[in-house]
Amino acid sequence: LGQQVTVTQDEKLLVLKVGESINLNCEHSDKTGTFTMFWYQQKSGKGLELMAMSTAVKDSNMENKFNELKWSLERSEVKASVLKRDKATSGDSAVYFCAS
Repeated sequence: LGQQVTVTQDEKLLVLKVGESINLNCEHSDKTGTFTMFWYQQKSGKGLELMAMSTAVKDSNMENKFNELKWSLERSEVKASVLKRDKATSGDSAVYFCAS
């Protein structure tokens, strides 16, 4: 049988000014193994777009589009990751989802 894992994002709503930094935190509840973590962006009226994935601690794979836009993913522990961007733009207005 499959194991239930809870995924939690700290920020429910984040309002920023252009130029401020973005830090989106995600954590999952599994304590027994390494789960792949995914981050998605969904702009208004559009589908989900994969931004990044991480298969292990200190591993991050940004999709080219988001890498070029200076997004980054940090995973310093098995259960958590942080999606980051140093300077927000108006184009960053979207819903962000973490999955594991």
